[in-house]
Amino acid sequence: NVTAPTCLNNQGAVIVSAIGGTSPYTGTGSYFVNASAAYSFTVTDSKGCTSTASGVMPGSTTISVNAGANVTICSGSGSSVTLTATGNATSYVWNPGNKVGATVTFTPTVTTTYTVLGTSGSGCTASSSVTVTVAKKPSVPGTINGPTAGVCSTNGLIYSIAPVNGATSYSWTVPAGFTIVSGQGTTTLTVNTGTIASSVYIQVKAVNSCGISEEKKLSIKSAPQTPASITGPVNGVCQQQNVNYTTAAVFGGTSYTWTVPSGVTIISGQGTTSLFVKYNSSFTSSGSITVKAVRACGSSSARSITVNAKSTTPTVINYPSSICKNQSGVVFSTPAIYGATSYTWTFPSGVTVLSGANTNTITVKFGTTAGTVKVAAKNACGTGSYKSISIAFSCREANKVINDEAIMLHVYPNPTKGNVKVEMLSDKTEDALINLVDLTGHVLLSQNIILQEGNNQYELNLSNITTGMYLVVVESISKPSSFIRVYKD
Repeated sequence: NVTAPTCLNNQGAVIVSAIGGTSPYTGTGSYFVNASAAYSFTVTDSKGCTSTASGVMPGSTTISVNAGANVTICSGSGSSVTLTATGNATSYVWNPGNKVGATVTFTPTVTTTYTVLGTSGSGCTASSSVTVTVAKKPSVPGTINGPTAGVCSTNGLIYSIAPVNGATSYSWTVPAGFTIVSGQGTTTLTVNTGTIASSVYIQVKAVNSCGISEEKKLSIKSAPQTPASITGPVNGVCQQQNVNYTTAAVFGGTSYTWTVPSGVTIISGQGTTSLFVKYNSSFTSSGSITVKAVRACGSSSARSITVNAKSTTPTVINYPSSICKNQSGVVFSTPAIYGATSYTWTFPSGVTVLSGANTNTITVKFGTTAGTVKVAAKNACGTGSYKSISIAFSCREANKVINDEAIMLHVYPNPTKGNVKVEMLSDKTEDALINLVDLTGHVLLSQNIILQEGNNQYELNLSNITTGMYLVVVESISKPSSFIRVYKD
């Protein structure tokens, strides 16, 4: 008697018994044999007669369960799915939901994986899973990328969108005059165009088994795009010659139409992105330069800039960080301005221009009055607006004297990065000595000079002197010593 193995035990049982012959018998009893293994048992009676039984133990009893293929359903009220398990189990339980039976129905609202557990009569189990995807119709596609202007009579235009989650295809619609070359059903469409209306739309919808999205539209114009900007001088163009203005090429533009104000002559470049003009003497105020992109099916809107004959206002005035009363050699400057032929400076009363009048760099000598310094750029068409700064004296302008008979000193520039000029006013001709002394009294530079009656000027080179404050000391035969501070940057 053979009992086959089950899924719970990999061994079967063989019961060996005997009839006939003369008892008692040896070799009878119960034996365990591995699944699929061969066996042979021999029984002997009391007189030595034998009998043999042999065979092969059957394989283990197995159980199989299959939950079926994955399923997609569309979301919505009451959307349900019926699942059926197959196999040799005698009972089935599905989870989540704890539903019993080979065939059950679920109504999921989100994507869910269901697992069925099958059980045989001997208690063996097996399981299988199936995923139910709950889908919905796709969302509206995002931005359509592609040319939006100047598209008439053009081949090979490409429009595209990013993939939409859950979409299986895409439905494109093009306006009259467009021909779809390839890409219908995909995210990238290629079209050819002929003559089209001035303003039309291309649109796309996302599609899947649950529905079609709302459309996404892209407005398209037959005329080219408006040029983004015009580059070129806008101030100080009075009587300027061969002045260049440019604009970047735009999609769909086959030529460019420029207009200029009265008093301005186009030299070359009409129809291109680069224009050269001449400003005549009759142009003395302001006007507009415009450009349009042109194509056979129309022109863009105009891009314009305003040009002014007068120069622009200076942006900055550069000057020393410290200015003294009666200081000479004070330099003011402003960056050169396009179109300016001269510069008009104004200073507080008592200031004397030493050099650079009517230029953008001017050297002056201050008196005893601080105040406002202004500069404006000038050309043949007039003077522009002024840039102004306020000047306050920030150091003493002359030496500290021991008595009223000491020599009066001035130094500039102060602070200095190298050479410094020393001005001395003497009432007679005599020998003198100029020393540069540090604050500990050490003489760093010394120079013998001859003072002439009147104003004298000598130069000291401080290039190799360490940054700091020093004293310029002047000693003469007939006058007390005079000194003045100087700062080395």
